[in-house]
Amino acid sequence: MKKIFLLTIMMWTASLHSQTGAHTPSDWVQDSFFSKDGKKCLTISTAETILWDANTKKPIWIKKTADFGVPYKKFYSFFTTADPDLNFILIRDNMGVRNLVNLNNFQVTRWNHDECKFTFDGKIAVVEYNFDKKNANKFILYNPKTLQSEVIAEKINEIIVYEGGKKIALLRKKSNGETDDSKT
Repeated sequence: MKKIFLLTIMMWTASLHSQTGAHTPSDWVQDSFFSKDGKKCLTISTAETILWDANTKKPIWIKKTADFGVPYKKFYSFFTTADPDLNFILIRDNMGVRNLVNLNNFQVTRWNHDECKFTFDGKIAVVEYNFDKKNANKFILYNPKTLQSEVIAEKINEIIVYEGGKKIALLRKKSNGETDDSKT
């Protein structure tokens, strides 16, 4: 009788602390993003992607994450980055499939760039690699709405996007492999 009573208490305690809400209870939220104005929140699990109204804490819409080209698998990881206004996300799975998703009309576009981050104005900073020579890469800004690109700088090694996409550092490497700060 004691074992049944203890088991009942354990089950009751577990149910009190279990996840409730719009996401599947057996899944966990892997990524979350707030819009720069703080009015929207995007949460992404392997099962669902949900855009929330941050003030009312109610979902604006709920979509299956698999609809964005990332199949649902338990214990599956993927990597996302979102633009500051939560209009677009870049989502990549373990196998290297990368997609640009328009969160307004749910259009999914194959994305073929490895290193990319959203800037503060919603553009995507990309490095186009040239592996033939050192410091031969290009820094390109893409407009996700039109997919138009603009080459900003050439002859760089890498970029670092920081301070919420407000600043971008362009780095070159010296012949010994160290960062050349004089040309950053």
